[in-house]
Amino acid sequence: MNEELLKEKTLSLTISSEGKTMEELYNSILLKLRKEVYAKAGGYLIQMVPLSFVVKDYHTEEKIEKFLLLFLPKKRIKYFLTAEITVKVKILNSIR
Repeated sequence: MNEELLKEKTLSLTISSEGKTMEELYNSILLKLRKEVYAKAGGYLIQMVPLSFVVKDYHTEEKIEKFLLLFLPKKRIKYFLTAEITVKVKILNSIR
């Protein structure tokens, strides 16, 4: 029963997201990162340390919305980001 249960893995994930603000965009990216790491880890996640964050694609879309096609023009901006993120995770495997 002298088996080491704590394992380390390095995962590289490509994640795409969008948001109405930059803050919403980064929160969405990090939320998706956490969900994918939990799915791919294969055990109980103890620690997650980012090693790199590389932006593969970034662009914005601007759109002007008007009420009844004439009144109250409002500029809407949507941000899109695709990033390759590498993380080092420590996982606690279950006892077999």
